Amino acid sequence: MRSLLHKLAVALVLVLAPVAALRAQESTGLDLSQIQLPAGFLELSDLVIYGGSEGGVSALASTTLMGSSAEVLISMDGGSAGRREWLMAIQPSEWSFGEAIPALALPALEGLTISGVVLVVTNREVTLESASLPDDEYWFYRAAFPFDDFSLTLSPGVNLFGTIPAEGLPAEHPLRVVIDALGIEQGGIFLHGSLGRSLTMLSNPASAGAGAIRDLYLRAELPPMSPPGAPAWFESGQLALELTGAPSMRLVGEINIVMDEQALQFFLAAALARSGISLAGGLSAEGGWQQPFGIQWLTLNEVVLALGITPTGSIQPGFAASMVIGEKDIDVALSVAISPAGVPTSMMISGESEDGFGLSDLVDLQMRMAAARDAAAAASGASASTSATIPVDALPAIDFRSVALQFAPKDAPELGVERGMKIKGEMWLPLGPDGGQTNFAGVDIGVTEDGLWARGNLAAFTAGPLVWEDAEIDLTATRDAQHLIVKGDATLFGARQAVDLTLTRELLSFQSRTDLFDMFTADLRATGAFNLARPDFQVDAVVSADFGDAIGPVVQQGIVAFAAAGADVLATATAASQAAEQALAIPQATVDQLRQVLETQRAVAANAVSVANATAIQRRGAMNSALAARNRALGTYRSTPLLPAAHKAQTLTAYQRAHAAYVSSSIAYNGSMAVLAATQRVYSAIPPVDQNVQLMRADAALAELRAQLRTLQQNLAELENQYALINAAVERGEQVLVIERAEFHGGLQSAMNGDPIRWDIFGEFVGEPFEVHETMDFTNMGEGAAQLLQALIGR
Repeated sequence: MRSLLHKLAVALVLVLAPVAALRAQESTGLDLSQIQLPAGFLELSDLVIYGGSEGGVSALASTTLMGSSAEVLISMDGGSAGRREWLMAIQPSEWSFGEAIPALALPALEGLTISGVVLVVTNREVTLESASLPDDEYWFYRAAFPFDDFSLTLSPGVNLFGTIPAEGLPAEHPLRVVIDALGIEQGGIFLHGSLGRSLTMLSNPASAGAGAIRDLYLRAELPPMSPPGAPAWFESGQLALELTGAPSMRLVGEINIVMDEQALQFFLAAALARSGISLAGGLSAEGGWQQPFGIQWLTLNEVVLALGITPTGSIQPGFAASMVIGEKDIDVALSVAISPAGVPTSMMISGESEDGFGLSDLVDLQMRMAAARDAAAAASGASASTSATIPVDALPAIDFRSVALQFAPKDAPELGVERGMKIKGEMWLPLGPDGGQTNFAGVDIGVTEDGLWARGNLAAFTAGPLVWEDAEIDLTATRDAQHLIVKGDATLFGARQAVDLTLTRELLSFQSRTDLFDMFTADLRATGAFNLARPDFQVDAVVSADFGDAIGPVVQQGIVAFAAAGADVLATATAASQAAEQALAIPQATVDQLRQVLETQRAVAANAVSVANATAIQRRGAMNSALAARNRALGTYRSTPLLPAAHKAQTLTAYQRAHAAYVSSSIAYNGSMAVLAATQRVYSAIPPVDQNVQLMRADAALAELRAQLRTLQQNLAELENQYALINAAVERGEQVLVIERAEFHGGLQSAMNGDPIRWDIFGEFVGEPFEVHETMDFTNMGEGAAQLLQALIGR
């Protein structure tokens, strides 16, 4: 009896001493707040006590843990620096996660038991080698290990060692499904790790909440993967099962695959599902996936592999990555087509990005494409051009946003894609008043070894006076050409015609061969500052030969009319000249006599100007009325459908009649304007009397008046000579006006509004060369012709 009591006392000391030591040493970090011994734990039997190393003591006994029999091993050493080191190992006959750790509520743990479980509670971090253990302890721990030689790696808290009998799991159990799908060898799966630093789960599992298992971590190394019917691209895989206090149960490890003769290694992690499995992980190689599928210019960063494995062993890879375009990363997905033999046959990259990239990023991508092509050519011995950056400094600051990207290195009918890179997105330009970027158009973008392009459509687009109803975008950047053009039919000078607007960083410009006022054509070049809201186009135009064809007959017939009516003008001029001659022939003519001659002739000339001006005003009104009627007839003709043809022909005939009436009235107006110009020239030829004559000495006043009369004679002589030349040319039926070149310059808006603008016209008039640099209005052909005729006659 004394011997039995002694054994119980020693056992009690061994069992409780660790608890006391723990309470005295909080530095271990073990949770002792609710520690209590499990029910029946002190009901020891088969107790064996023996001396340990370094003056310690150990004991082996049988006991009860959570209603099941268990073996317990307790040892305590003297330790160092007065700190006791101890461990308590428990080997329950039955153990399951659900009963022992209720807080681990995971589907994959339902009904999962572990055989050969050894729980080791200790206050130290130590590794015990099997070869150095006493026999009793060796065989105690050996029950947990599936091999003879082992290491017992311990950390402060509750450690667990055991085996998951996978072959005994039901076929529908999640872990069994995974093992079968991955082709993992059937048998026990050795599990080891820590249950954390809380002892509550040993004494009172029901109260072990999330806080008690927060440090839980168990790991089981699985045999190498060998999925049934593994495809040719699958090289190898090694996974481990991890259980954490999150709580979570997942698979981690690595997998090696071969894609297009390139070996890739990925680290993987996946949560365990009830059926099937999806593994996902990142590429282990630094620097990303270089030249995927042989694409030399492409590098994929942050590559993620998603590996789907079904219970039947079917494996399908999926990839996600970031594709570098210049200085931007675009998130993309890779679709890989696998042949029936398991060989990758083609691939396609697709991705989206709201932020997108700039034009310079595309240029950088294009240069890498070109460099790869040239390097391949050089390697094959073929001649290759030296890659150079495409210059885009002259283009506006262009961004592409809300981008969708697709790329395939070759045609892939099985993926439904064609070879090449396709990018769709929004083109943004600095159009705002503060230079901020504005969504300009949706475009399709192409990038190749030779350059890059963007094409798109604009619905309605306006730039100053230009209006496009359906415009297209053309961005081209190659080494030979760089431009951004808005092209389409725009309304220009009242007519629809093709206009290509070029946008540069500083300017807007376009060139056009344009119908002007439905009368003649011109080659226009318009430029304006880069401001689509208010471009302020300035236009320089060279008018075609049909300008002379339109203006010449009106001027010619106006001159003919002038020749018929010019006799009266010439008579006025001749009378004035003769009066001056008579006055100058009187040696003793007084100042008053000479003054009277000048003033009388000037008054006659002024009256002639008034009469000619009244006639011109009346004929201008008639011409403008005819022009309005002609324009109405033209509008009716243009808006009339082609069918019925007879009605269309009637409107054409009506327009032709109205146009002929307008030309006739323009000729009459030009004739009257020629007369007005001639009478104005006569009036101008007669100088006004110098008001200072009365203040001069008599001889000085006479000299001044005689000089003015001689000026009158000279000016009128020039007019008479010009009229004689005009009259002679008309009588001979010659063309009096030949226009060799005509240009106009000014604001485009003013020109389209019909405002007078500056014209430079060069040619011959009555056989004499001329240059006219005047502000004129040719929106009304008759008015412009009259202004030109006035300038020619009034010279």
